[in-house]
Amino acid sequence: PHALTNEANAAQTFSLVADSSAGFTATVEPTNVGPLAPFGGSAVVTVTVTVPADAVSGTVDTAIITATGSVGGVDTVRDTTTAAFNESAPTFTPDRSGRAKPGENAVYTHTLTNESNATQTFTFTTSSSQGWEVTVFAAGYPSGTLSLPYYLAPGGSAVVTVTVAVPDGVISGTVDTAIITATGSVGGVDVVRDTTTVYIEGYNIFLPLTLRGS
Repeated sequence: PHALTNEANAAQTFSLVADSSAGFTATVEPTNVGPLAPFGGSAVVTVTVTVPADAVSGTVDTAIITATGSVGGVDTVRDTTTAAFNESAPTFTPDRSGRAKPGENAVYTHTLTNESNATQTFTFTTSSSQGWEVTVFAAGYPSGTLSLPYYLAPGGSAVVTVTVAVPDGVISGTVDTAIITATGSVGGVDVVRDTTTVYIEGYNIFLPLTLRGS
């Protein structure tokens, strides 16, 4: 709220308008005040600044409210508003499943999207239910075309490649669940799960054929 005071020596009605430097929605109520008595007649006006849902964190807006007297005189006030961080969790999708032989890597791809209103750096941690090696690569595995960690603008996305190394000697049918966690430097966490089933290609056993005479 702001106090509007008529310092003139004549009663006046005042019109008020609001303007936003960052394009936010700024309103003032009421838009017309008075008549206010001379030499100190006053009234309270309220200014509301609405921050857009897609405003980038840290954006600073200055709302200028101008009061103009019907007889004469103009004055302004300024309200400064800073867009706060909107901690929307990133989306890290999808969960995947696959098969791999002992001694091979299972390879999975995922998409990470920064859903917050701030540019963030995303780091990754991994775990494996079988204790196997889980590695996170940038897009373009195996060579990689982007560096980790990822630096994503609001709404930005990137491809993440995950490899799960199946050790030699693992029994066919063994199942591993790898959990990959993406954490934003400002805020927000999401996970994907990659399920790997070990298989061994079939083989044939040939036994000698023995014929018995009658």
